[in-house]
Amino acid sequence: MLFSVLGEVETEQDKLETARRLEEQALELRRAAGEKLTTAESRLQLAQLTLEEGKKSEAEEAARKSAEGFRAEKAFDDEGLAYSVLARALLGQQKLPLARDFVRSAKS
Repeated sequence: MLFSVLGEVETEQDKLETARRLEEQALELRRAAGEKLTTAESRLQLAQLTLEEGKKSEAEEAARKSAEGFRAEKAFDDEGLAYSVLARALLGQQKLPLARDFVRSAKS
C-alpha cells in the first residue's frame, strides 16, 4: 500500500510525525477493507515507528496486536518479527524476563 511505503520512507528520513500519519492512514484503509494480514503488517510498522519515537509502552501494545494478527492468519514468520519488536519494547521498559521470553518465541 502506498501510504505504508511512504511512511517507511519518511521514517528513514526522520520525519516521524509525517510517517505516523501515513502509517495510520494505511492501517485504517486496510482495516476498513478487511485485510487482516496487511492490517497486522501496518500495526507492526506503527510499533516500530512508536519504538523509534521512544514510546516503549505504546510500542509494546502495538507489537502485541500485530503478533496476534499474524498468529490468527498463520503468518508465523511475521509473528516472529512482531515478537522481536515486542522484545525491544520490553527491554526499553526494563522488563527483562518478558523480553527474554519473546526473543525465544521469535527464534522458534
